[in-house]
Amino acid sequence: MKHIPTVLILFSLLFLSCASAPPETGMPAWESVEFVQENGSTRALIRLTEKSRTVLEGWASTQDDGTWTVQAEKLRWFNNWAQGWTEADFAVTGTLTLSEADGLWKIRVVEPVRVDYAEKGAIRYRDSRLLDEAGRDACTRRVNRISAAVSHLSGALEGAGFPYFTHEKKKLRRNSFEYHAGSILFPERYDYPAGTKEKSDTTVTRVRGEGVLWNTEYTAEHIPENLRDIRNAGTLYRDWEESGELFYYLYVLENLND
Repeated sequence: MKHIPTVLILFSLLFLSCASAPPETGMPAWESVEFVQENGSTRALIRLTEKSRTVLEGWASTQDDGTWTVQAEKLRWFNNWAQGWTEADFAVTGTLTLSEADGLWKIRVVEPVRVDYAEKGAIRYRDSRLLDEAGRDACTRRVNRISAAVSHLSGALEGAGFPYFTHEKKKLRRNSFEYHAGSILFPERYDYPAGTKEKSDTTVTRVRGEGVLWNTEYTAEHIPENLRDIRNAGTLYRDWEESGELFYYLYVLENLND
């Protein structure tokens, strides 16, 4: 594969920010787009940040007006945590345009980007590994759960934009995606959202899953039916703990034009 010199491009959906002082609102700036030659065609590799291990890939073509059209094809993802790692290549569909203005680039959606299934997948948890078909199936189930949760978050956070993903819970910012999304999905571990309150701690309203006592009344009143069982079981929280950046990435893709 012959590489075209890497094109690092900054563009903002609302406004740009420096890494040391992110804006209070607005979607994030995408920091890196690389174009490479493959079998006589051009392929785009799109990252939120230069060091991101989550990469959206697709075939790219230039238009007469100088914009790029990208047919999204794959989402490569890798994440590691204290007790293991997960990596997958997800098949995706969707069409994006990249345009340059005043030295900056913007992404617009022609057809929404949707994640279909894992073409490759592997998960390590402590000494256990899921590989091949088992790994693909586990990663497909996980991304389906995350996609469903992101759809709920997009409605619950309508009109809001979060410019960064903190990664550090001890320094969690209240204007970050983690704080607001975590409060909606997991108020037991964050804060209860405005307009809701914690119910009495009784065996009737609490069920244990993944080491956390979940408030089943909150689940019934504020969580969509398709997410209730996996929230009460702690499955969705485990997804969040092990794949938080993937929640963020899919949220950004779903809300690109907001």
